[in-house]
Amino acid sequence: MKSSMNNLAAKANEQAASLEQTAAAVEEITSITRNNADNANKMAELSTTVRGSVTNGRELASKTAGSMDEINEQVSSINEAITVIDQIAFQTNILSLNAAVEAATAG
Repeated sequence: MKSSMNNLAAKANEQAASLEQTAAAVEEITSITRNNADNANKMAELSTTVRGSVTNGRELASKTAGSMDEINEQVSSINEAITVIDQIAFQTNILSLNAAVEAATAG
């Protein structure tokens, strides 16, 4: 009977030790799971930040493209003005040459 009691006590101690190991393993798994959940939350926050940055970048690119279109229109207007000025300068030179010829002819 004493042997059975000792055997039962030994088995109970083994089970208690096994339960302690299981509890420690469950605690470690719980800790890892919490850590993973925290990391997932951080990743969600970062992805929201990145999404906002991408949206801002897209808006800036669109505004930049619009500004470039406006600059191209202004450059075209300037080129047209330069063409008109060149034509006026050419006509002025012709008038000047004509006046010089008339002056030389007149004497």
